[in-house]
Amino acid sequence: LQQTAPLPYREACRHLRDIASSLALIHAHRMVHRDISPRNVRLTSAGRAKLIDFGALATFGIADEVVGTPACMAPEALRRLALDQRTDLFALGATGYWALTGRHAFPARRAQDLPSVWQHTPLLPSQIAEGVPPALDALIMSMLSTEPLERPANAAAVIDQLTAIAGLDPEEHDQAAESYLSSGRMVGREHERTSLQRQLARALEGKITEVIIEGPSGIGKSRLMLEANLEAQLKGFVALRADAHSTPHAFAVAASLGVQMLTLCPESARRAVGPHAPLLAHLSPELASKLEVTAPAALSEDPAERRARFQTALHDWFLKVAQEQPLLVAVDNVQAADDNSTAFLAALGYEARHARLMLLVMHTTGDEVVAEVPLRAIRKRGVRLKLAGLDVAACEELVGSLFGHVENTGRVAKLLYDRSGGNPQLCMDLVQLLVKKRIARYIDGGWVLPLELAEDELPFRVEELMAERLIALSPDARKLCEALSVQTGRIPIERCLALAEDMREQDVYLALDELVTDQVLRIEGSHYAFRQASFRRSVLAQLDQERRRRLHQRAARTLLESAGAGVAQRMEAARHLLLAGKELEGADLMARAAHDFLRHQGAESLEDVVHGLSTALSLYEKHNRSKHEIASLLFPLTTFAFFVDCRLVLEHAERAINLGL
Repeated sequence: LQQTAPLPYREACRHLRDIASSLALIHAHRMVHRDISPRNVRLTSAGRAKLIDFGALATFGIADEVVGTPACMAPEALRRLALDQRTDLFALGATGYWALTGRHAFPARRAQDLPSVWQHTPLLPSQIAEGVPPALDALIMSMLSTEPLERPANAAAVIDQLTAIAGLDPEEHDQAAESYLSSGRMVGREHERTSLQRQLARALEGKITEVIIEGPSGIGKSRLMLEANLEAQLKGFVALRADAHSTPHAFAVAASLGVQMLTLCPESARRAVGPHAPLLAHLSPELASKLEVTAPAALSEDPAERRARFQTALHDWFLKVAQEQPLLVAVDNVQAADDNSTAFLAALGYEARHARLMLLVMHTTGDEVVAEVPLRAIRKRGVRLKLAGLDVAACEELVGSLFGHVENTGRVAKLLYDRSGGNPQLCMDLVQLLVKKRIARYIDGGWVLPLELAEDELPFRVEELMAERLIALSPDARKLCEALSVQTGRIPIERCLALAEDMREQDVYLALDELVTDQVLRIEGSHYAFRQASFRRSVLAQLDQERRRRLHQRAARTLLESAGAGVAQRMEAARHLLLAGKELEGADLMARAAHDFLRHQGAESLEDVVHGLSTALSLYEKHNRSKHEIASLLFPLTTFAFFVDCRLVLEHAERAINLGL
């Protein structure tokens, strides 16, 4: 396509519709292409356009790295914000502009030049090329909007408009039907949105602002956070966002937020970090790279002092930035955040009164809380919004936003409400099942919904829905899914290969592709993670005890055999051994890893170490290990527990005194 522009508008529309059809399929599986450009579109001898180069595919959400052709890159991709179908539609608009005019709408050779280029509105295509109709001008310019919400909702809507503008013959685009499901409107949250807008206004006035949104999995917390993120940007905030499920290691959430801050407001962030840069470079390789630190500072041998220095440096850095410009710090799945990051967030929220800063955290109720003490402090001080399920009217509004207000919308909405209990994620899962089973059909550019459904056409319970999703997988994909279910958080591709049982490498890759396509897993750089923790737990619960033990043993062995297994990895391996029934072996590994922590200079989680020592101590006592071995655990345990949970100090202090410590 790069070599054929400019094209007559009807021909350009036909090629753009072909590309949009490919995008509809990608977006239906909640993935983004990320590198649509004229050079990545091949024109066939039959006159069709084929999208090529799928090497940058990623799942919806925040990507690990910035990739793409600068002239076609959406602002949210450069700013490391959440990506969705609208990100690709921006690039499609840029490609369409080129196809019509032979020019780039935003001519930039380097990504760093884009912010200044985006300040200038491009000419309409019709001002450069003759014969371009006003409706096509409007479509192309809407896709090129720097604000995602001002672009078309999905690829299917673009297909319909291109067909009408150019008078093209209708074609069957099955994938367009599922594409509609990627753009459901947020419904039933007016009160919560108003409350968040009020808290953002308070933060701009320099008033202390901490908000915690609570609710079960799938209730809509992440979507509400995205809306708050967009609202904050419109009010002039620098909006930072992290997901604790994706960043489980020590200080990982804080490091991720720091990287975003250096990307979104580089001048302020570099000026504010000052002498802390060599120390903070220890928190992650990406942060060190962004800070351009080649020689990190020497660390104290005292773990408690190391932790205190990291915390002080992070607080000082973020608060100085917030004094220059308003800052939104939003963290999803805060219950999964490591103790260091949660303590940082709690202290940052407390200090928010001295700067224009708002702390917004999402807590999935029912999930295990990694760091209870700092999270308790946030919940005690902050404004708490508890999300309930949608009512019938909101479900009908959701169905209408997906299918349009066609006949039988109300009947389908009532059915979804009855089966899901108003849980938005379950509603969407059931909607996708309706489309996949062709109960809801996309015909001639519109939806046809059924008048009635047989009792057994949709599952009644969450467990049945999850079981149906698992059964629908191929044998290899199901087998790999079960093997990965013993893992929490992100799983490196190398570990996926190692955990697979009796599968060839190419079959593992095919199974991973299927799991991503069927929205069981999501891709995060070179890692994979379950989309829903509840689905992972459901898969794990279905395994027989012997298989679970075998998989946990395999996971432990894989972790210990990986190159440079550090304290955190060995602690994780020890937990797998305990779950495999290898109590003493796991306890010994935990004890050795904790003692290595005393000599190791790094940023490991004290919470993990204290939990490991406490678990090892209980097992040593259960198996009547010697007083010397018990004492060797009590000393570091009582020392580190002071920084994690003082109740543990009191619990073990008398025992330590009796042993002469």
